[in-house]
Amino acid sequence: MRLVLFITLLIVSTTSWAQETTVGSATSDWVFIRVKRATAAPPPVRVAPATTATTPPVARPRPDTATAPAVARRPTTTTPTRTVTAAPNALLFRESFESNNNLWLVGRRNGYEFEIAKGGYYIRKALPPSPKPAQCYIKLPQSVNLNKAASFTVTVDMVVPPGVKPDAGLLIGVKDAENNCQFRIVGTNQVSIKTVVNGTSFAQYMPGKLTDPKVPVDPVQNTLTVRKAGDKLHFYINGREVENSPHDFRLFNGNGIGFISASTTVKFLNLQVQLIPD
Repeated sequence: MRLVLFITLLIVSTTSWAQETTVGSATSDWVFIRVKRATAAPPPVRVAPATTATTPPVARPRPDTATAPAVARRPTTTTPTRTVTAAPNALLFRESFESNNNLWLVGRRNGYEFEIAKGGYYIRKALPPSPKPAQCYIKLPQSVNLNKAASFTVTVDMVVPPGVKPDAGLLIGVKDAENNCQFRIVGTNQVSIKTVVNGTSFAQYMPGKLTDPKVPVDPVQNTLTVRKAGDKLHFYINGREVENSPHDFRLFNGNGIGFISASTTVKFLNLQVQLIPD
């Protein structure tokens, strides 16, 4: 018994240096048991709470694009005007009556006096009086051809003194006194739209019959407008189309514009033609 114990101790002592110790039993059947040396577990490591590192914002370079320097601009000033801004391809004819460069009729003729003064064109009755209305006109430039226009607008302001009956208006498509188209205000409640060819009017086409315009007419100042749009002629007083409008457009015998008047005194100003070529 002592011998077995000694041998057992000897085997244990000689293998203690290894990480694993083998213990044998001196019996008839050897049983080998592997005994692992107990290794002390390392103390738990405390891990600090995970902190997210905050990356300071980094200024990103701007795209390498050239920046145009600011340029000081002149302030835009708008001059009040009664005229309409022309379309880019429109042709304009304006008459300010500051001079007589366009050779309007002036002086006395056929019972009327014609004068350019103070930015207007005046027609006054003179002695001896004439039973016919006065007519005066000029030819438009060849570039401003009413017959060849896709559309056109003719506008003028007409003024009579207070207490004077308005009886005057526009002439367009004028060849002469016997070939023209007339748009005329008579009093404050009548208008006349008339086409004359060789001194004769037409019963079925702008015959010149006095009609109610069904739009307000001022006793002193009014704006007359004739506009071609498509194949129609439109007639307006102060921007409102009169009752007897529109009419079919027919080619004019001439390319003049002017005025007609039977008033005691009338002044025309701000004559303008705006035309879009065909």
